[in-house]
Amino acid sequence: MRAPVLLLVAVLAEVTFRPAGTPDPAPAVPKGPRLSVSDFKYNRPFDPGSSGWKKLKLDAAALAGSQGYTDYRIVDTEGFQVPYVLEGASEPVRIELLALSDAGDERRAARLGDWSVYRVEVPFRELPPSRLKLTAADPVFERRVVVRVPRHHANQEGPFTDEETRIVAEENYSHRDNEEPPRALVLSLPRLRSPLLFVDVDEGDNQPLRFKRPELELDGYTLRFYSQEPGTLQLLYGSSRIGPPRYDMAILGSGVPDAEEISLSETGAITSETESFWNSDVLLWVVLTGAVIALLALIVKLVKPEKVAS
Repeated sequence: MRAPVLLLVAVLAEVTFRPAGTPDPAPAVPKGPRLSVSDFKYNRPFDPGSSGWKKLKLDAAALAGSQGYTDYRIVDTEGFQVPYVLEGASEPVRIELLALSDAGDERRAARLGDWSVYRVEVPFRELPPSRLKLTAADPVFERRVVVRVPRHHANQEGPFTDEETRIVAEENYSHRDNEEPPRALVLSLPRLRSPLLFVDVDEGDNQPLRFKRPELELDGYTLRFYSQEPGTLQLLYGSSRIGPPRYDMAILGSGVPDAEEISLSETGAITSETESFWNSDVLLWVVLTGAVIALLALIVKLVKPEKVAS
């Protein structure tokens, strides 16, 4: 009986003697071990503002640069990890693409029999699973729409043969009401590893169907974490060598308190200089140049003794 009484006294003391308006004490969310920034391809500083629970909204660049949403890390200025919980967002992330009806180099359309073929450029070299939304500008139509992407071995600049592309989505698209605007055609796409899409439209015996400006949709995600003190933090991602995080904070699950939503800077992703150098074509050329110099030195060394002997 004594233990419950002591617990009740402690609770009453907490309620009675804490001044009104006093903020709740900071939760015990210890930082994780240090990380090397050079292990990640992208490093994006951001300001979390005042201390407290925050919800960092991931933009299209952060979603596109991640290796399966498991390589995100938040670190402070000293490199210590800030634990977080990955959560799905209520709204998708939208990427506007160039209008298919635009002329010039940004849009190339060719008439192949009864098909219109459009080349669409995506602003990222890789994308997680997404949805391509196409909306027709004509009221009455019936078409077959096919989406293709270059194969891994194909020259990414083109031109492409049929064997160098593969079909990733296809749907029938029709509308039969002059009064109501057409609905959007939503095509589910797998993970893309090319910045190019090809949209093929079977026109039948009709003029090419006109489209409004298309867009891509990505599932949205946020990182919920506790900011212990004001100051710049860094979001790291783009590493194939690091596994999913294993923070004790994940045990809380839905028990993590509500948080203030914050966004990444609009200045875009900052590439880590170390990572970008050692994982780029520069390293290849450095190695090849060194090999050629070493080979030439060896040839000169072998040829000189023969001349002296002769």
